[in-house]
Amino acid sequence: MSLPDFYTKCSLVPQRWKECIDMGGMGSIGPTGSTGAPGSASLTGSTGPTGNITGPTGTMGPTGAITGPTGNITGPTGQMGPTGAITGPTGSGITGPTGIQITGPTGSGITGPTGTTGSMGLIGTTGPTGVPGTPGGPTGEQGPTGADGLPGGPTGSTGAPGPTGADGLPGGPTGSTGPIGSTGITGSTGPTGSGITGPTGITGSTGPTGSGITGPTGAGSAITAKYGEMFYVDNGTFTNITAMDSFVKVAGLTTAGPLNNFTHSAVQRRLTYTGATTTVFLINVYCTVSPQQPPDSRTCTIKIGVSGVLTAEEETGTADSNSHEVIGITVLKSLSTGDFVELFIANNQGTQDLNVEDMTFTIFGVS
Repeated sequence: MSLPDFYTKCSLVPQRWKECIDMGGMGSIGPTGSTGAPGSASLTGSTGPTGNITGPTGTMGPTGAITGPTGNITGPTGQMGPTGAITGPTGSGITGPTGIQITGPTGSGITGPTGTTGSMGLIGTTGPTGVPGTPGGPTGEQGPTGADGLPGGPTGSTGAPGPTGADGLPGGPTGSTGPIGSTGITGSTGPTGSGITGPTGITGSTGPTGSGITGPTGAGSAITAKYGEMFYVDNGTFTNITAMDSFVKVAGLTTAGPLNNFTHSAVQRRLTYTGATTTVFLINVYCTVSPQQPPDSRTCTIKIGVSGVLTAEEETGTADSNSHEVIGITVLKSLSTGDFVELFIANNQGTQDLNVEDMTFTIFGVS
């Protein structure tokens, strides 16, 4: 046991003195010497690696009153505490191999079409004409043909005729025909002849007139129109109602419209037939009605009267001072000479008087 360990184990823990005495042997107790001077501090060793787990701190025992003698035997060295957590080896990452770089094939661009051929250059000027040969001399060689003109260009003028060659020997072969000369100018048109027109031939005789037969005249007779009209516009005269659902001839003064085979009576509010024959007539009546207020609205019914007899046909509508609803009726009736037609009305919801404010009453013969 080393001295520091002995000191720590034996001098500071009285309970373990016996263990320490047994280890080194107990000497005789000498007189207590004077307390030595404090020893110089030894060099602090390097700090060992810190463990991961800190052990619990033991309770400190009481300090002994007497400092024991220093033992002669150094106790055995205590076991070394466990080493702290081991740092693992540094990882040795393996760098992957470099990727293979493949160069793509060279592009094979398509050669564009050949451009259009440029236009032909201008033709050079014609060289000067050679000196004419002496009369009767041999014909010179034909000169080279000039270059073609530009496409579409004007045709050049015809050159002047060459000199006529010398006459051949008598009996010799006939020379080749010379070139055809250009066509001469066309002469002006001569005057128009003044021939005499021959006489007109004799007119032929007129053929006989046709003898077509005229058909017989139809037996139909002329039709005479028969019609009449009377009307109200803003009539202010109320029709007196004495009992509910009782028909009364409308009151006021009517105005005549077009009349043919009819007469009109404004006071009687009627149209009278004056024709000679019994005829079927189409009768149309349209009117607006308002009740004597209050109330503002009442149901009412209208009928046609023929010579005072009411028709079976009727039409029911609303007598309304606000909406001015139109009530209409159409009937077919046969009239003889002297028959007359009128309009009648009834209140279906009471005995308030009714006013036929506006009305159109028309009659047309249909047979």
